[in-house]
Amino acid sequence: MSKFELLAPAGSRASFEAALKAGADAIYLGGDAFGARHSAANFDDASLSEAVRDAHLLGVRVYLTVNTLVYDHERNALEAFLDRMAVIGLDAWIVQDFGVLEWARSRYPQMEIHASTQMAAQNVEDVKALTALGVKRVVLPREMRLEEVRTIYDQTDAELELFVHGALCVSVSGQCYMSSMIGGRSGNRGQCAQSCRQAYDLIDLETEESVGGNTGIYRLSPKDLNTLDHIGDIMDAGVTSLKIEGRMKGPEFVYQTVKAYRTAIDRHLKGVAFSAQEIEETDRSLEKIFNRGFTKGWVLGERGDSFLSAEIPGNQGLPVARVNRFDARAEEVEVDLLEDLAVGDELQIRRGKESSGCRVEYILHKGQRVKTAVKGLQVRINYKAACHKDDLLRRTYDKKEMDRLQAEIHERSRRIPVKISAVLKTGLPLEVCLTDTQGHQGCAVSEMPAEAAIKKPLDRERLLEQLSKLGTTAYEAIEFELSLDETSTLPIKVINETRRLAAEQLDAARTQSMAVLVEKSQAAEFDTPEEIAQVPATSAALESTTTMILKATAIESKNQGETETEIETDTEPGTGEPGTSEPEVKRREIAITLCASVPDLGRLHLALEAGLKEVYFRGPLSDLEQAQNLAQRYKANLAWQWSRPNTSRMVDKNAEILSRLKPARMVVNSPGLIGWAKQFAEHVTADYGLNVLNAGSERVVRGLGAEVVTLSPELTVEGIETIGKNALGALEIIGFGHLPVMVTPHCPIRTGLGGPAQGCALCSGKAYGLRDKTGAIFPVVKTGPCWTEVLNSRVLDLSDQLERLSAAGVTRYRLHFTIESPDEIMDLVLAHQERIQGKRTPIRTEFPRTHGHFFRGVY
Repeated sequence: MSKFELLAPAGSRASFEAALKAGADAIYLGGDAFGARHSAANFDDASLSEAVRDAHLLGVRVYLTVNTLVYDHERNALEAFLDRMAVIGLDAWIVQDFGVLEWARSRYPQMEIHASTQMAAQNVEDVKALTALGVKRVVLPREMRLEEVRTIYDQTDAELELFVHGALCVSVSGQCYMSSMIGGRSGNRGQCAQSCRQAYDLIDLETEESVGGNTGIYRLSPKDLNTLDHIGDIMDAGVTSLKIEGRMKGPEFVYQTVKAYRTAIDRHLKGVAFSAQEIEETDRSLEKIFNRGFTKGWVLGERGDSFLSAEIPGNQGLPVARVNRFDARAEEVEVDLLEDLAVGDELQIRRGKESSGCRVEYILHKGQRVKTAVKGLQVRINYKAACHKDDLLRRTYDKKEMDRLQAEIHERSRRIPVKISAVLKTGLPLEVCLTDTQGHQGCAVSEMPAEAAIKKPLDRERLLEQLSKLGTTAYEAIEFELSLDETSTLPIKVINETRRLAAEQLDAARTQSMAVLVEKSQAAEFDTPEEIAQVPATSAALESTTTMILKATAIESKNQGETETEIETDTEPGTGEPGTSEPEVKRREIAITLCASVPDLGRLHLALEAGLKEVYFRGPLSDLEQAQNLAQRYKANLAWQWSRPNTSRMVDKNAEILSRLKPARMVVNSPGLIGWAKQFAEHVTADYGLNVLNAGSERVVRGLGAEVVTLSPELTVEGIETIGKNALGALEIIGFGHLPVMVTPHCPIRTGLGGPAQGCALCSGKAYGLRDKTGAIFPVVKTGPCWTEVLNSRVLDLSDQLERLSAAGVTRYRLHFTIESPDEIMDLVLAHQERIQGKRTPIRTEFPRTHGHFFRGVY
C-alpha cells in the first residue's frame, strides 16, 4: 500500500463500482451479518467474493466491517461468519468488540485487524494497548483534535485512519446508548435510531420551562464533516487512511465525494493547493448530492453553533425557488426561480419541524408545459401542501445533476496502463505479454503457428490494432514492443484469442499478488467454559474489601420480556415495588458489595455520611486530595474515576498529579488507561464504557490489568449469567441511577443559551435538560472541560433484582449519582443498604424508572 490511502464506503454493489471508478484506494463494506450498517444493502458471500476480485484486479483493498458488539449466544453464528469471510480474500476486518478481536486473532492470526472508531481510542495509551492486542490500524474517533492525531502518530507504530467527510456522531462513538435506552435499538449493534436527529427543547430542570430561545430545534444534530480544504494538514499529521463516511448513501454521493477527495489528495502530493474558488465549486457539487450543511468538525476545532444543523436534521437541499402565490384549488404554486429547475426535481419547504414537499411533475411557463426552466423565470409547478408567499423551496434531489453523475459513472472506467510485447515469426506461435507498471505480467501463445503469407503478410499497424483492443478488460496499452518478420500472417481471431488469454493471465497475476491467505489456527477453537475455569484468577481480583450480606427473597421476576411502557406501569408510583404482594419464601445469604459513584465533593461527603465504604469520586483531579482526606476520615475505600475526555495531553498532565497522590484505586473507561493506571493505583476497575458484552471481552479487559470489570448496560440477565459463569474476577454492574446515554464535546446548554465558545460556566448555576417530543426529560450535566453527558430520562433501578444479580456472578452493585439532592442521596444509600440486608425498603425517586435491558435486551 502507498503511504496514503483514500478509503471509500460501499453499502451496495452500485456504490462499490462508483468508488472504484472515482479512484478509491480501498473500500470498506459489510457482509450479511455483524456490521454496523444493518439497513444498508450490504453483500452476500457471492457478491462479496466478486467485489474482492474486481477490487484486487485494480490494486484496491477491501475491508469488512465486523464492528458490532456480540452476545455470547451469538458466538456460534459469529464463528461460522468469520469462517466464511476468511476464504473470500478480504484485506482486513474492522472490529469493535474486544471479544470479537480475541476470537478473530485466535482463530485467524494472519488476518489484519483494524480497531473500529467505536472502540473510542482517545489517546496514545489506548492505541498502544490495541496494537499489543494485535491491531494493525486504529480508526481514530471523530472528536479527536488534529494535534492529538500528531501526538499518537509520533508515539506509536499503528497505522492511523481518520474520517475526513460525511455524517458525524454527536456522541463519542461506542459510548452512545440513547437509541438503545429509548427504544431498544443499539447503535453498538448497527441499529441506531438516530436519536440525535430528533428535536429537543432546552429546559430548566427545576421549573421544566423552555429556555434558550427557539423550542423544538435539533440541538444534538451535527452538520456533515467536510475537511476538503484541510486535507494536506490531515495527511501531514500522520494519518495513513483518509476515510469517507457513507455506507447508507447512494452511488452518486460515493462517486462525487471520492472524486473530490482523490483530486485533493493527489494535488497535495504534487504541492498544488486548491484555490478558494475551486473549493467553493467543489463544495457546491457535493451539496447538490446531499446537504446537511458542512462543518470542519472537532478534528479542526469547530464547535458550537457552526457545528450544528439545528434547523434541519436531514438533507436540507439548496434554495431553488421562492413562492409568489399558492393556488389551493389547482394544487399549484407560482414561484420565482433562483436556480434552473427541471421536471423530476424534488423540492421541500420547511417551517420549524414541519415540512412539505413534492416531486416536480410539470413546469408551466406562460401557459406552456416545459421540461426545464432557467433561473430568473416565473413559473407554476404542482404543489399540494399549503404554502405562503416568500416561502423558500429547497431542492433535495437534483434530477439533472443525478442524471449527469449516473451517466459519468456508467461511461467512466478505471484502466491499468500496460506494455504489450509480441513476437510473430513464421513457423512459430504468436507470443503476447502484457506487463503493468508494478511488473506483473501475463503471457500467452497462440494455438497455431504463424504461416508464410501467400498474398499479403500481416503488417505492424494491423497487429498493433488488434493487440490494442482491450476494451472489455481493465487495461489500456501505453507502450508496445513488437518483433515480427515481414512475411508472416495469422488469422485475426487467433490474435484476439491470444491477447485475451494474456490479459487473463495478467488478471491472475495481479489478483494473486493481493491474495490474502489466512489459515485457521490449529488452536483456533474458542475457549470452552471448562478451559476458562482452569485459568487462575488473582486473589486481588476476587477480593471484596467491604462485603455486605444480601438476605433477599428468591423470586423469579415476573417482568420477563418487559417493554419500556410496561416498566412504567408495573410498579407502584414512588416505590418501584411490584404492584402485587410478594410471596413469603425462605431467605438465604449472598455476598454482594454496594458502592457509589459521585461527581463532586459535596455528594461524596453525603455518601460517606450515609455509611458507604466503597465510593468512586469522578470529580476533577484537582479535588482528589480533599476527597482522599474525606474518605480516610470515614475509613472508606476511595477510587478516582476518570470520565471522558481522556486525551493524550490530559494523560500526561494527570500522570504528574497521580504520581504525587498515588490513589489506591482507580476506575477508567478505555483499554490503554487500565495498564497506565496500574503505575499509580494497586486496584483498577474497568468502567462500563469498555462495552463488555461477552465472556471474550471480559477476558481481554481482565488481561489488560483490570481487577474489577464493569459490565455493559446493554446486557440481559442471561448474558450476565453467561459471563458470570466464566468470569476471571470481580464483576460490577450499574444498578441504580441516571445512566449517561451520551457523552460529547458538544454542549447543548452553551449553544442553547448563547454562551461563549469556551468557559461559559452556564452549567454551574442551574440544572438543565433536554425534553423530547414525548415529554421525556434527559438531564444534561458537565463531565469535563466543556464536555457534557446526556442522562437517561428514566432512572435505572435493579434493586429488586439484587439476588438474581448476585446469583449470576455480579459481586459489586453501583449507585451512579448525578443530579440527586442531598436528601435523595441519603435516602437512596440507606434504602439500598437495607435492601441488601433483606428488607423491602422502598426505593424512592421522582423520575420514572426502568430495568433497562435486564429483561428486554437490544436489537
